Amino acid sequence: MTVIDATAFSYQNALSKVILPKRSLTKINTSAFRYTGLTGAFVIPDSVQTIAATAFASTKLTTVYIPDNEYSVLSGYVASSTFSSCSNLTAIVCSSSNYTNIYNTLASSDKPKLGYPVTVTFNDGDN
Repeated sequence: MTVIDATAFSYQNALSKVILPKRSLTKINTSAFRYTGLTGAFVIPDSVQTIAATAFASTKLTTVYIPDNEYSVLSGYVASSTFSSCSNLTAIVCSSSNYTNIYNTLASSDKPKLGYPVTVTFNDGDN
């Protein structure tokens, strides 16, 4: 599977978990998972080049992990409404290299949820 068609799983309330192909999926189309029962954390596969408008709108996802790939730094990788009306969504995790692009694209209500991991190393002098 390379593309998930528009509205492919929309309104499938019983759909709470999905495992996407890790290497072949390139596009998640408009409203592909809108109004589904998807819940918990969701990892976008590295192969995905585009996530369309309302692809995950009105789901119960809590955390979404966006890959650090050559496409996620490009304008149009995600749409401003990709995660609209996801009331349980508390974190959209990306890398520092694609943060600015994704931040500039997301709807204003989703911007505070966006972040990237930071590694802190403390040197206590005992090497």
